[in-house]
Amino acid sequence: MGEPILIRHEAAGREYGSDAAVFAGTPAQLADTLTNWQRAGLSGFRLRPAAPPHDLRQITRALVPELQSRAALRAGYEAATLRGLLGLPRPASRYATA
Repeated sequence: MGEPILIRHEAAGREYGSDAAVFAGTPAQLADTLTNWQRAGLSGFRLRPAAPPHDLRQITRALVPELQSRAALRAGYEAATLRGLLGLPRPASRYATA
């Protein structure tokens, strides 16, 4: 992907380098970027916060609600378990008696 991108992250007080795309902007601007990528066919994203305490607060308190308001991120789950989300039946217990 070429040379790492270096930016100064004010909240961290240091340079941040990455081999991935680096974003600096508001939660709404990041939501715009993610929804554009979603419309282009991408189905998942990995966010790597440069300054975890600050950035994680921004993600959980601003980005997530913004994406939910755009229907780009679910607000809840349809099932209580991963098995249920995947639509898989519960297997028979090998210890159960007939």
